Amino acid sequence: MRLSTPQWLNAETWHLPLPTDEQLQERSCGVHRGSIEDVDAEFPELVPHILEAIASYRLDDYEYDVKVHMLFKGMYPCIPNWHCDNVPRPGGSLDYSAINRSTPPMLLWVSGAPTTRFLFHEEALAHYPVSHGHLDEIIRLGDFPSFSIKPKSWYAMWQDTPHRGTAATESGWRIFIRATPKEIASERHVVSKTRRHSQVYLPHDFHW
Repeated sequence: MRLSTPQWLNAETWHLPLPTDEQLQERSCGVHRGSIEDVDAEFPELVPHILEAIASYRLDDYEYDVKVHMLFKGMYPCIPNWHCDNVPRPGGSLDYSAINRSTPPMLLWVSGAPTTRFLFHEEALAHYPVSHGHLDEIIRLGDFPSFSIKPKSWYAMWQDTPHRGTAATESGWRIFIRATPKEIASERHVVSKTRRHSQVYLPHDFHW
């Protein structure tokens, strides 16, 4: 199996405004697998950021996730172990061998620190990982070099693009946007497109 790296899309959005702290406090904590219209209804300031990246793709071919976190030092806004997104689950079981590399990419953007780490080089594995935990073990034991993406910049990634979250080094708001091609999206029923909660991950020795 080949582990891929993200592709920078040469689309940065430093020039576009974001919701203010007051607006983030007033609204929900995101959008779950919604349409661009759902994003516009909840976070209209983010739609221009999405349009910067999606110009080469069809808006309606994607579903959109937005996650808003208020973080304290030491908190992870996303999974801190190496994993890949939207890996196929035929029959309900994770299956890295079922990945179709010819599908359109997912598109990723974060507003600021803590950003997400990706592999610096493509890596070839002799065998398919049997779980996300197995993939994390392979990458850590292999000591593969990695890097953090730039904030307010759009990246393309695929089902075989490993990444992991990093911990906040200071308190503050963080916004995450991911556009996922509908053809690889989960078949699970969407209970609510308004995100009702955003989990954080804490090290075992975290304290206030």
